[in-house]
Amino acid sequence: MQTAGGTRPYAWTLPVRARVASKLRVDLRGDVSFVGWDIVCLGRPSSAEPFEEGVFDRRLSVWRDDLPLWVDHALFEGGGTVLVGENPGAVSTTMV
Repeated sequence: MQTAGGTRPYAWTLPVRARVASKLRVDLRGDVSFVGWDIVCLGRPSSAEPFEEGVFDRRLSVWRDDLPLWVDHALFEGGGTVLVGENPGAVSTTMV
């Protein structure tokens, strides 16, 4: 995902029954800076297709000189308690 100007942004939209594992590790050296934003849309609520089945397992970490600065793990299971309520169209965002 490298371009001449650096890494390009992207967003995920997971279909209703997706089974996805995503692992992103950012390795920094010295005093280099990093800003990243991860956006995931679970299901397609505008099409009346909530994320009722499937699994999204996301792991995201930032390391500097082989030492962890930030480690995050999120597990979304379709139909789970995190994804229900008045507006079950779930979007997960993380900015580092």
